Amino acid sequence: MFIVHIVMKQIDWYEPWLWFLIAFHLLCTTVTVVTVMFNHHNTQIVLFLVFCEFALPLLHLYLMLEM
Repeated sequence: MFIVHIVMKQIDWYEPWLWFLIAFHLLCTTVTVVTVMFNHHNTQIVLFLVFCEFALPLLHLYLMLEM
């Protein structure tokens, strides 16, 4: 537990991209929970496909910059 505390203190929590990342994950989690509660499985399928559409170009960019 002490190591986690040290790592958390070293993170710059005022970075805008970090706040965007946290907000994005909270939004995704909220949408997933709400769609499960109301049995909107088609919405979950669409969200999954949209997230895949965003993730694949980022993966290609990462692999290209890694070389």
